[in-house]
Amino acid sequence: RVREGTTVVGTATATGTGSWTVQLTGVSSGAHTYTATATDPAGNTSAPSAALTVTVTAPTSGQFTFTPDADTWLNQAAPTTNYGAATLLGTDLNGTGAEHSLLRFNVTGISGPATNARLRVWVANATDNGPVVLTTDTSWAEGAVTWNTRPTLGTATVANAGAMTVGAYYEFDVTSAVTGPGLVSLSLVPESS
Repeated sequence: RVREGTTVVGTATATGTGSWTVQLTGVSSGAHTYTATATDPAGNTSAPSAALTVTVTAPTSGQFTFTPDADTWLNQAAPTTNYGAATLLGTDLNGTGAEHSLLRFNVTGISGPATNARLRVWVANATDNGPVVLTTDTSWAEGAVTWNTRPTLGTATVANAGAMTVGAYYEFDVTSAVTGPGLVSLSLVPESS
């Protein structure tokens, strides 16, 4: 039996040569210390083995899915109004001004730049010329930010959508914005109504 502390985490039957294998699943990141005992056919159990400490590190490659830790939209026509409780985000140019969306993600599980990162959005209203995606500073708060207090936009376009069909998902390639673990803030800025 293999134990972590007093908890049995695996059992195995030894082969004729005395070798055995235990595969542990669902082990969390961090240090884990294990001991093993052996039981003979008569039921005699050995003293615990010397402890073996193993450090588990989360994978640094693979596919990860993140939901925003904050999202809202900004309305130039109502420059002091906060829309942090809204369930839909708006990105539009209309007769009363612009609407921008803000999304912030806490990226974990990677140790360097992403090799492929996508922002997936549901399109509720079609457009012939979809929004551009720009980075922003990450200091804004979902329940407080307004048009007048909006974060500074980056100057380089991260992604640019063409026509977007209503009732479908659209994916923006935002790989260039994910430079490593930590906060990533994006703004969808309209190009058309």
